[in-house]
Amino acid sequence: TGVSSAVQAIVDYSGPSNLRTILQQSTPHGVGVRAPAMEALLGKAVEDESIQQLVALASPALQVSASAPPLLLMHGVQDNQVPINQAIELQQAYEVAGARVEAEWILQATHGSGEYFRSPYLEQVAEFLQRAW
Repeated sequence: TGVSSAVQAIVDYSGPSNLRTILQQSTPHGVGVRAPAMEALLGKAVEDESIQQLVALASPALQVSASAPPLLLMHGVQDNQVPINQAIELQQAYEVAGARVEAEWILQATHGSGEYFRSPYLEQVAEFLQRAW
């Protein structure tokens, strides 16, 4: 009691942000991997009209408001799992809403590669979290 359980800040490492657009942004191989995974998650194909409300609820880029917690996006330019356009969409949604967002596009990084967890990126995350409180 007496402590808020509200999210105070977000650090997003290469996360999908818009399930409505991720398949169009994907390579044919990516679609082959993502479409079945998303169908397992949602219970139907993401394009099915009957689940579009659920698709929107599962898409952070479609849930952003001015009161969203500060966000730091860390995304590898060479990410072959989650297209960098997903991070760009989330950044744009934050900017349109007037919420605080910072982005770091890591040129050499792939999906979940070690660059995220070394200098100078660890220091950048720590500084962001300090500013968020």
